[in-house]
Amino acid sequence: MEDDKFHDLCIHILSLDKSILFCAMAHKSGYLVSLATNHNRSRLETRDYGRVDNSPHEGLDPLSLHFPSEIELEKYLYQSGIMWGIQKSWQKKLGHVRHFVSYYDALPLVTIPLDSSHFLFLGIDSTKHPNVERIISQKLSPLLQKESEVLQKDLSR
Repeated sequence: MEDDKFHDLCIHILSLDKSILFCAMAHKSGYLVSLATNHNRSRLETRDYGRVDNSPHEGLDPLSLHFPSEIELEKYLYQSGIMWGIQKSWQKKLGHVRHFVSYYDALPLVTIPLDSSHFLFLGIDSTKHPNVERIISQKLSPLLQKESEVLQKDLSR
């Protein structure tokens, strides 16, 4: 899948629910492939790795203070890749990991494996939509199932 398609997928995921604050696609090594954010929920901001928008963001709501910086995001993605690798060791006994959610006080973070090398990473405003699992099961999973054949083919390139 070309980087533009990855980026389009992140933007599409953001459009599924206003409580999805950002969507990143990453390699299991922590390499950030694409990132789309909605910092103030009134203006969509998008970034491709290497083309980062560092302009000041006016009118940010208090939740945006919890957004990870680029460096924090890359560190978290790297750690998520490690956690995902640990979880994969249980697959033979328990089956595939569909997703995992880290419920931090400020912001739930969701990691969804796409294939053996890539995953999605999302931040969700739980004050706006407290049922994170419902967003995953009713909005994200159907989209990813619909796109799964294309994703699998393009991710393997």
